[in-house]
Amino acid sequence: MKRILQCILLGCLIHFVTGCTSSYWVDRGRDASDIFTATVGYGGGVRARIGPVHVGAIIDADKAGVKGGECALFNTETDYRSKANQSGELELPLPIIIGHPACCLIEVYEPDGVPAVRGKCYNVESAIPFVSTDFKPEPYQKDLLFNPYFTQIEVCVGIGGSIKFGFNPGEMVDFILGWTTIDIFNDDIESSGKRYE
Repeated sequence: MKRILQCILLGCLIHFVTGCTSSYWVDRGRDASDIFTATVGYGGGVRARIGPVHVGAIIDADKAGVKGGECALFNTETDYRSKANQSGELELPLPIIIGHPACCLIEVYEPDGVPAVRGKCYNVESAIPFVSTDFKPEPYQKDLLFNPYFTQIEVCVGIGGSIKFGFNPGEMVDFILGWTTIDIFNDDIESSGKRYE
């Protein structure tokens, strides 16, 4: 058994040194980091979400943390639709008028660079309490079967400052299947040769 482990470690070392499968390993690392979310920001309220079903009342803007498979700083300007690296949510138990539609929920994660190309973006609105109904696909996501937003489980609490923790079972399945090169979220951009900046 000891000799088998030594051979596996030697094989991995050779792969890393020669770069033969470096894109494979980069994709496996990114898939692993997609599984958990942990961010800090500012806002107030409490919210829990399981996929498109959620409950709570919160105004939250993520400022920094691990999300979309990378550590990042997020832009928290109010005009989130025109800025990069936006992340935050507004959820109320009753509809209010924002612009022209009635709205209970606005939730957005619009990163730049690698997470955007990997399809981690989402932009969701809803006029129905506790259910996300209007999911808008972002650039690079037209060829996705489904978005990791729909398998995310997370809790956010804020009193001035906010903290959010999440776990994504769908991303865990994507990570496990990724070892066999099955990519259910179409996010293995190194192996597939997708371009990003």
